Amino acid sequence: MNMKRLITLFAILIFTGWSIQGAEKMITLNDLPGKAGTFIKQYFSSYSLSYAKAEQKLMERSYEAVLINQATSYTTKIRFDKNGDWQEIESYSGSISSDILPVNSKNAITKQFPEAKIIKIGKDTKGYYVKLDNGKFLGFNKKGKLITVRN
Repeated sequence: MNMKRLITLFAILIFTGWSIQGAEKMITLNDLPGKAGTFIKQYFSSYSLSYAKAEQKLMERSYEAVLINQATSYTTKIRFDKNGDWQEIESYSGSISSDILPVNSKNAITKQFPEAKIIKIGKDTKGYYVKLDNGKFLGFNKKGKLITVRN
C-alpha cells in the first residue's frame, strides 16, 4: 500500500471515529432496552417521559431518559447502559427513592441522615454513590456498606 492510500485510510478512520463519537438519536420509551422500561415503570410510575435518547460512542451504546412528574413538575434524568441497567439517576427538583439502593445502603441513609433527601445516585464496578440534598456525598461498596462520607 502506498503512502497516499495509507494517509487517506487513516483520515477516513479518524473522521468516522469522530462522527460516531457523539452520535445521538431521539427515541421513544419503547425503544429503550426492556430492563430500562421496567425500571422506569417500577420506580417512576407517576412520571411521564419528556424525552429519551440513544447515544453511540465508538463501540458503546448508552441511553438517557428524562422524566417529569406532572403533579409536582419534578424532573429526573436516568442514564442506562447498553443492556438497560441504570448507571446514574439525578433529580433536579425532587428526591429519589432509596428503594433503588441495596437494603444496607437504604438503612444507613435512613439511620444517619433521616431528614436528608437523595438527589443523585450512581453505580460503578466498585459500588454505589449517593448525593444528598444536605451536600453530603456517600460511597457504598457493592454490598451496600457505607464506606465514605464527604461534604
